[in-house]
Amino acid sequence: MASSLQIVRSLEMGIFFPVNLIGNLLVIIVIKRTKKDLRTPVNYLLGNLAVADITVAFFMVVDQVFFHTANHPGGLTGDYLCKLLTGKTLSWVGSVASVCTLLAIAFERFYAIVLPYHRRERITKKKVGVLVASCWVFAFFFNAPLFVVRKFNDDPGTGFFCRSSWPDNRLGLSYNYLWLMFVGVIPICVMVLFYGKIVHNLWHSERQAVHGAQLARLNSRKRVTKILVTLNIIYAFCWFPNLLINVIVYYIANPKLYSIGYLVTELLVLLNSSINPFVYALQSKQFRIAVKNIFCCRKRVEVRPLATFDTR
Repeated sequence: MASSLQIVRSLEMGIFFPVNLIGNLLVIIVIKRTKKDLRTPVNYLLGNLAVADITVAFFMVVDQVFFHTANHPGGLTGDYLCKLLTGKTLSWVGSVASVCTLLAIAFERFYAIVLPYHRRERITKKKVGVLVASCWVFAFFFNAPLFVVRKFNDDPGTGFFCRSSWPDNRLGLSYNYLWLMFVGVIPICVMVLFYGKIVHNLWHSERQAVHGAQLARLNSRKRVTKILVTLNIIYAFCWFPNLLINVIVYYIANPKLYSIGYLVTELLVLLNSSINPFVYALQSKQFRIAVKNIFCCRKRVEVRPLATFDTR
């Protein structure tokens, strides 16, 4: 089992974290260097998604650094380290902020495309800051129990420095069911509903778009929608195994088997936070051009990043 754990941990620290950091930093730089008049609410939200994904990866790797290079302190110091740094609690904060951002993007696209005349409900640039702050406040609030129950694990056989010490296992199980519902089932159902309406609206509108400008705008929105739907499919695929195993653990009696399974599902979560820039690169010519401009040291990116978000 030790060799299996080491392989997974090495993948996290040696491959996924550098890929995550470089890719998501590129997304942030592309958005930062884009002309101000092309910085739309969706671009700002995608920037926040990149920040959340970096947060997920960084605090997962902190645990791996201790595992490979140092002995984790025990006692009260170890407990506080687990709550704030090595227990991955801040990774889960980033994860909740990430899913909140995906929901916000789905909401923004829905009102911009399906209900364009409902201007009061639409997300403007002024509202984005409040929305982003709300995502992070909710993420910390949702993870508040972990800042209490995460403690140093004095059993080296499990392969983890930190554990969740609930006063009653039923509380831990209930909390993990909340994760399954609020980070898995409910957000995915909402996003399926929103994007289903968006896809129907866009592909139905194709027959009505007569002028060249309308067709260009329609095709732009289709490209954006394809990127965002891909992000949500990847999210569902990468997150459900982790959410399920955190519930299943309360019904299995083999902690070593759980350790390996959990680390594999954690690797999928890290994959989810690392893969978004590659989705942009594969599906958006504008993003590829923007990245090329960065490496060619151009002063200002003159193209629309990630996709042509011409929706106003």
